[in-house]
Amino acid sequence: MRVGTAYAQAYMAMQTQGLMRADTRWIAVYYDDPYALPEA
Repeated sequence: MRVGTAYAQAYMAMQTQGLMRADTRWIAVYYDDPYALPEA
């Protein structure tokens, strides 16, 4: 599942720009079941 990799890349990019703080929280909305669909 590549969702975790995408979040890690986004986190690193935002952290590099100083956008991440200790109280930053993430919210995700999934429209599909990532386990039901094959990886592209």
